[in-house]
Order: sequence, then structure tokens, then C-alpha cells
Amino acid sequence: MEFIRADIQRRASNYQWSVEKWANESNFPFSFAQLERNHLSGKDQPFPYWDGVAHHDVGNMEPQGMYWLFGELLAERFFVALDKLGYADGLLPVADRRRQIAEIDAKLKELNAKREGLANDLISSGMYE
Repeated sequence: MEFIRADIQRRASNYQWSVEKWANESNFPFSFAQLERNHLSGKDQPFPYWDGVAHHDVGNMEPQGMYWLFGELLAERFFVALDKLGYADGLLPVADRRRQIAEIDAKLKELNAKREGLANDLISSGMYE
């Protein structure tokens, strides 16, 4: 889930930038009168909900907007789908896996240092070059 959420957040990250760009390039903030006229007439408000760039309908939704708006729901639903497959049964939590990998890496570093020492001892003994 940690990786799924991080991936969704990465995919959604441009949305905020797009909204800022849109705000700088449009006549935002809109006047109360304009918003009120749209509201009273039943017109859509000119906000870029779906892509952070332009006033589009849902059929033109950009993925970054989808990930930003529905990211948590996507993560939860995806996890439910994966959970039904039983992949998580008996797996170590990510923090425990990272701890174990760090321990293995430290042991490898120690063993490599010992191997280097033994190799240097052999070379300095004159038996091997």
C-alpha cells in the first residue's frame, strides 16, 4: 500500500502546478457577478476540476486530475482487489523488510571488508599476485 499510495501521489503531483498555472493565465479570481450569473443561469463554473488546466467536461479528464481527486479511493479499491487474491498473506511489513535488508547489507559490507583483508594478506605473503 505504501508503494501504491506513493505512486498515486507522484502521478497527481502535477495537478497543483497545473491549477497554479491556470490561475495565473486566467482572469482568476473570478468576479462575484460572473460566478453569480453562471450559477443563476445554470451554466458551469469555469473551474478546471478535471485537469487543472481548462474548463472541460468529465469526458476530457486528464489522469493527473483523476489521481489528485480520487487517489485515496483508487488506492483503497486497488488494495481490496489485491487483497482478494491473497498476496499479502504472511508477508512482512515494509518497515520490517527494509530493516532486514539493511542488516543484510551491513553484513555484506563486513564480509566484503574481511575478504579484501584476506586477499591482501595472500598477495603480501607472495603466494599469489
